[in-house]
Amino acid sequence: MQPPGCRGSALMPLKTVSDGLYYFNTHYSDPNKNVTGQRIAGHAMILGATGTGKTTFEGSAAGFLQRFDPYMFVIDYNRSTELFVRAYGGSYFALQEGVFTGLNPWQLAEDESSPIWKRLLAFLKSLAKAFVRDNMGNPCSDQQAIEMDAAVESLMTMPVQLRRTSALLQIVNDSELRIRLAKWCKNGAYSWATDSPENTFNPMDYKKVGFDTTVILEKVNGETHPACEPLLAILFFYKTLMQRDGKLMLTIVEEFWMPANFPLTQDMIKSALKAGRLKNEMMWLTSQSPEDAVNCAIFAALVQQTATKILLPNPDAEFDGYKKIGLVEKEFKKLKSLSKESRTMLIKQSGSSAFAKMDLYGFDDFLPVISGTTEGIVLCEQVREELGTDEPDIWIPEFIKRIKEQKK
Repeated sequence: MQPPGCRGSALMPLKTVSDGLYYFNTHYSDPNKNVTGQRIAGHAMILGATGTGKTTFEGSAAGFLQRFDPYMFVIDYNRSTELFVRAYGGSYFALQEGVFTGLNPWQLAEDESSPIWKRLLAFLKSLAKAFVRDNMGNPCSDQQAIEMDAAVESLMTMPVQLRRTSALLQIVNDSELRIRLAKWCKNGAYSWATDSPENTFNPMDYKKVGFDTTVILEKVNGETHPACEPLLAILFFYKTLMQRDGKLMLTIVEEFWMPANFPLTQDMIKSALKAGRLKNEMMWLTSQSPEDAVNCAIFAALVQQTATKILLPNPDAEFDGYKKIGLVEKEFKKLKSLSKESRTMLIKQSGSSAFAKMDLYGFDDFLPVISGTTEGIVLCEQVREELGTDEPDIWIPEFIKRIKEQKK
């Protein structure tokens, strides 16, 4: 049996602007060649201004993908994907400022007999050294790096239940390192993000999961949240532990330009894009802020590694930015002329491009499930709480019923 994603069928049908049929795939291959069974990169970049139907498109495409029973990992912003993650049987967690995340990678493996030990140790060393960069983001000295690596190895010999970031303070002697570590440890400003006393999330126990990371993705007074890089890095590492050999995995990264600007997480994104084809992982990099996206530190590399670009309307677009994606002026002018309500998008793959529409006429009942409105998210929470279940077959009918009643 061929692996999911290698079976030759299109992901979902769309309409062209002339009402023809467009077979949409995030995988791109030569249309004149039969490549059924071959592993082809299926990464995509999805850009569109707020209100253009980006989330609805994502939810629809992810929905069509469910026939292959994929694993799913979502780094979300403003809870936009929560409804469809839950609808497809996934779990969803919202990170909150000042509340322990329950993510403690120090406790993910007991000892070196664990199959993930070497990977975990390498990640923890990178994470620990990220904690002790100076105020300008510069790395610690070579000697300090050696001390941090040794501290990580020492910490990992402690009983599992005692392992947490704070334990580094018991081991590290360098006063400068201790000062830099303090904010990430117990009673520190960002201990909630990096010093959970207990790991309550085992990535190996989940098949589909989403995390709302709004609290760290939103800038405050124009400044990036200090906990953004380490917390996103922890999430990306947990994602790698969810993957199973031969199983299709869909990873969605909302506002991808943020992790693409950090040294630790940009390497993790590039690694996933390069190895995705072999590991059967599709990564969809999305943003409702195309200007921030095209100006991120590794945008050129991301453009090169994403076979498919889905570009939704953006009336404020500038050609210089979209030229970086590979658009010619004719394509750009047509894209810029589209209204936000047109539900039309430019799909660009290799040297080809097409304008397509996502016509969901007749699916009004299900649109609230995949569109991710604030009202829908609140209602979903209320319905699930009243019914006492997260089982989509139970809460979705009641959710749709309430939506209909509200429209009367």
